[in-house]
Amino acid sequence: MQEYTTLENPTAVVRHLTNALGRNKIREIRFGYRLDNEEPAIKFKIWLRFPYNLFARKKVTEKVEHEISHIRLSTDSSKLIFQVE
Repeated sequence: MQEYTTLENPTAVVRHLTNALGRNKIREIRFGYRLDNEEPAIKFKIWLRFPYNLFARKKVTEKVEHEISHIRLSTDSSKLIFQVE
């Protein structure tokens, strides 16, 4: 069974992702709400500090995917999605 980390709001998710990935790799994380097809979602857009090659970017993407799969929001049942740039 998967263990979930329950966080209060999207700002707490940003803090969690920044700490999990390392402050030296992340330049900025922004989030926004999306209502496509009546399925609410919160999209996180992550900008990396340095221009990483494809392999390094894939490793960061996998790490974020793993972290987000274990996060739940206590106040919202929205799906969490992300994009790494």
